[in-house]
Amino acid sequence: IDDVEISNHACGAVPTGSGDCDFEAADICGYTHDRTHDFDWERHRWATPSSGTGPSRDHTTGTGYYMYIEATLPSTGDQARLMSPAIAGGGTKCLQFWYHMYGSRTGTL
Repeated sequence: IDDVEISNHACGAVPTGSGDCDFEAADICGYTHDRTHDFDWERHRWATPSSGTGPSRDHTTGTGYYMYIEATLPSTGDQARLMSPAIAGGGTKCLQFWYHMYGSRTGTL
């Protein structure tokens, strides 16, 4: 995933800019791994290590970072959770992000 945007508005409305993350910073915008899941997301640059899967570069700049999971390793039913920091404010939110899914063992989104 790349270019996560969580905004305090309905999707399609004028954005307010809160909750955005492009994963360029090493702190990955405060996102954390759920300790109860089966495997982790990884911050990566350029093509994924396994041939014929994943993006060849990030969406934001083409030379930056993105988060991915290596789908050739887990078993069916395994989960990898990337938890966002708390998003302030109540009401309607809009979550948008770029994603790439390719490979013989990818599931569904």
